[in-house]
Amino acid sequence: MNETVLFVLLDDYADWEAGSLAAALNEEPEGEGRRFDVKTVSLTKDPVKSIGGFTVLPDYGIDDAPETFAMRPCSLGKTAC
Repeated sequence: MNETVLFVLLDDYADWEAGSLAAALNEEPEGEGRRFDVKTVSLTKDPVKSIGGFTVLPDYGIDDAPETFAMRPCSLGKTAC
């Protein structure tokens, strides 16, 4: 079962910051398949507009977000930020 990764989106979020990480999380290592399900969450399920002008419809609002999701320190492998 894949781990769920949640990206928190708020109005005027910096859309360029999440792109590289989301792409890496969606990679499928040869013969292994995807390890993560990348989803978005915001305060509500209403559309959120980024600072770059993208409008995104979040997968979850804060009230219906999954209780279990992947959690990693700021940089994978580090214990403190």
